[in-house]
Amino acid sequence: DLVLCMVASGVFMYFNGAYRIACFGLSCALPWWLFFPLSTFLIWVSINFTNCTDGVDGLLGTLSSISFITFAVIFFVAAKDFELLQMNLVFVGALLAYLVFNTSPSVALMGDAGSRAIGLLLGIMALKTGNLLLYIPVALVIILDGGTGLFKLLVIRITKKKTFLHMIRTPLHDHARYKWKWSDAQVVNRFATIQLVLSGILIALMILAA
Repeated sequence: DLVLCMVASGVFMYFNGAYRIACFGLSCALPWWLFFPLSTFLIWVSINFTNCTDGVDGLLGTLSSISFITFAVIFFVAAKDFELLQMNLVFVGALLAYLVFNTSPSVALMGDAGSRAIGLLLGIMALKTGNLLLYIPVALVIILDGGTGLFKLLVIRITKKKTFLHMIRTPLHDHARYKWKWSDAQVVNRFATIQLVLSGILIALMILAA
């Protein structure tokens, strides 16, 4: 995964000469030696977040579709970039075709190859916006669902305290299913609703600021 992320980051930098990050209207140019580890890290965590989220029929496909549609709107509103808008919508079309066969009970599974590809493209889209922080609201449910388990594991390995967050089952979709007794359909629908609200708020704020 790390080698893949480094290659992807290098390719991105080769075809995108300006290494910049932006936040709250402020833009900052970065030297390549600083941008490279940042972009590599973003793609790496994105790949691992999506891989951990893939565990309920239709969950990752639905959440990532919302995220890609959000990125498509961002590229249209912020930069009128129709090429990136089309790229995101084409990928959403592929995901929707896949979801026809992946909704519970599924007859087609995504697997690591699919989940990692989604994470890779989400990371690249975040880089293309020029504002790495946009990845957070655009994919927040994926981050929380898949990232909680990674964070828990990291803390346990560093501190050797196996009781850290022991009341929370990770990934969070498993906590919802086994602790809160949500069905697979409820997990997908409720997680997707949360991401839809977050994406809607983000888009509304961007339109108002434009």
